[in-house]
Order: sequence, then structure tokens, then C-alpha cells
Amino acid sequence: MAQAVAPAAGANAAAVQNASGKAPNIKMVARSHDFGVITDEHNVTTSFEFVNDGDAPLVISNVRGGCGCTVPQLDKDVYEPGESGVVTVMFNPNKKKGSTRQKVTITSNDPDEPRAQVEITANVKQLVAVTPPNVQLGKVFRGEDNSAAITVTGMKEDFRIVEARIVGVGGEHWDVQIGAFEPIETSEGVYRRGNVTVSVKDDAPLGPLRGTLIMRTNDERKGSLSMTVAGRLAGDVTAMPERLSFGSMAGGQDYKKRIELRSRANAEFTVKSVQFDGNKDVDLATDIKPGANGGWVVTVTLAAPEQTGIVRGDLVIATTLDSEPEIKIPMAGAVRR
Repeated sequence: MAQAVAPAAGANAAAVQNASGKAPNIKMVARSHDFGVITDEHNVTTSFEFVNDGDAPLVISNVRGGCGCTVPQLDKDVYEPGESGVVTVMFNPNKKKGSTRQKVTITSNDPDEPRAQVEITANVKQLVAVTPPNVQLGKVFRGEDNSAAITVTGMKEDFRIVEARIVGVGGEHWDVQIGAFEPIETSEGVYRRGNVTVSVKDDAPLGPLRGTLIMRTNDERKGSLSMTVAGRLAGDVTAMPERLSFGSMAGGQDYKKRIELRSRANAEFTVKSVQFDGNKDVDLATDIKPGANGGWVVTVTLAAPEQTGIVRGDLVIATTLDSEPEIKIPMAGAVRR
């Protein structure tokens, strides 16, 4: 974050002129600095010198960068007439690319320029670029293409990914494949580019799947990369809607919702039972009837509890399908006063 500099104890920054009409004046030695072409591997620092060219004490009440990637620092906040000072600016180029420009604002009691500004510029070259930054597969099905390719580009002459794995709870339900890395011509020179492909295993459990993809590179300046991978493995039976929201409910009142179940493969099945598995014991009634194309229609009637609070859990639908004995549908509502 940008660093704010508090006023000195006893200093009245609002009093920009004293009784004799004297005033401070902040005079910057330079107003800009260009770091030139840099890589995104580490922070860079520069200093902006200034002098109090006035005839009253200069009180600096705040020094702030344009964004969290620019951190200005100041040794002290009161400067006597003729005294010099330095604002040190540290720029973090991480996650930046190409030409970038940031401003630093120096707030003081100078009546002519209460908010002096300096500027830093840089042309940031990424050691490693990853596209996309995270993987969101959405809904995928067994037996279908449920993979996503991640493009990784590196500056190093022989750049490549040497190891890739998905960690975290459920990480074992993902496959990771590292492709070949080939040289490519760019406007900035020759880079090396390749793909890392992630996919959900067919024997993964139905429902949400998440993990963290860790990729280790052979560039010691960058080391490892990490990104989130997520998806939801759906079974043969599709439910519409995919979740039930009862919204705001009055205690003791009945609320109905309808769910249509169909087999994507037109397989015959029967709904055996419907139960609620959640944070509260609720009175739930269900009506199960045949639907279109061999599917089923389940009508759920929820008697809202008298006690206020959130009702949250899964509607668990048991079927006769060996491949999908249970279908879980997220369900939620709120009992108001």
C-alpha cells in the first residue's frame, strides 16, 4: 500500500503563512524518473530530491503513490527554510506488463502547490507470462473433453516447465500434462512458449472440484508459479434448476419449488427418495411424478421453521442409477422475523 506520512506533533499544516506573511515553498529537483526497460522479478527504487525554497517551515502531511505497486517513503515531515529532503519511491513491477506510468503526490502546507506531483515510468518485461491466470472449467461431464490448456511463455533461452501438479483437497482428481516448449519470435525478442493441460479425471466424484496448480520452471529468477483450477463434474442426470433458493421466508409458511430431472443419455431411472441434509431440521414434503422424455419432476414443499436464521444444505435425491445413486442440489433460504 501507499504510505501516508502523518503531520508532526504540534505542527499546524493548515497555517500556511505566519503572522509576518512568510510561507514555505517545495521545490522539486526533478519531477520524473524513467526506469527504462526492467523485468518483473524484483522491485526498483529511485529518489526525488526537494528543497524548502520558502521562508517558513515546510510541513509534509502525506505522501501517496498512485496504486499499491508504488510505495513512497519520507524520512521526516518538517523542513526548515533552505533545508533539503528526499522522497524515496519503490516500484513493484510484479503483474505489470509493457509501458506503465505512476504518480506520487506530496501533500504539504505550500500555499502555491499544496499537492506536488512526481512521476515514474517503466517498460516492464515479464520473465514468465501465463494465460489464463486461473482455470474455470465450469460444468463438465464424464467421457467428454473436460480439459483446459494454459499457455506459458518465458524469456529464458531454454525456458520450460519442469514439473506441474495440482495440490489441495481433491487435487488427486485432476490430470496435468506438460507439452513441448518451442521458440517464438516476438517484438521483444525470441521467447519460448508451451502449454500445460489440466483435466478432470473421469473417476472424480460428482460435484465441485478445486485445486491449486503449481508449476515449477527452470528459470531460477521466477521459480514456481501457482494458479487456481476449478470445475464442477456433473453426472448423466441433469437437474433444472441446479440449485434451490427459497429467498426470504416467513416462519411457519409453506414454500414450493419444482425440479426437473433428465438423463442426458436417455437412460431409464427412478427417483427413490428425497431428503434434506443441512444445518437445520426442516419439515420437507416431496411429490415425485414422471416427467418428459423418461425424466422425473420433483416438487418440494418446505415448511419454514419458526426460528429465524439461515437454512442451508443439500437436497439429496436418491436414484436407481448405479453410476449416479445420489444427486445433490444446493438449497438455501432465510427465515425472517
